[in-house]
Amino acid sequence: MSDLARLLARLEPAWHRDALCREYDLALFYPTRGQSIAPAVAVCERCSVLDECLAEALDDPSLDHGVRGGLSVRARRQLRKEARHDAA
Repeated sequence: MSDLARLLARLEPAWHRDALCREYDLALFYPTRGQSIAPAVAVCERCSVLDECLAEALDDPSLDHGVRGGLSVRARRQLRKEARHDAA
């Protein structure tokens, strides 16, 4: 393992190592226009760190791409919008 790989491994949250998506081709979680997100969502639904993943995706809008935490970009944006509305 390279020094950079070791450094990155220390910087990532521990729960990332338990993410089921690591066992799949990442292209599954970044479908192109017209492709279904259902296969990616099915993986997420079986993942033991689904809640942590969704929380990270909701907390960091820079992660607004692909399926994360079992939701599409659009669904995550809607959740953020609803949370802002509820907080007001």
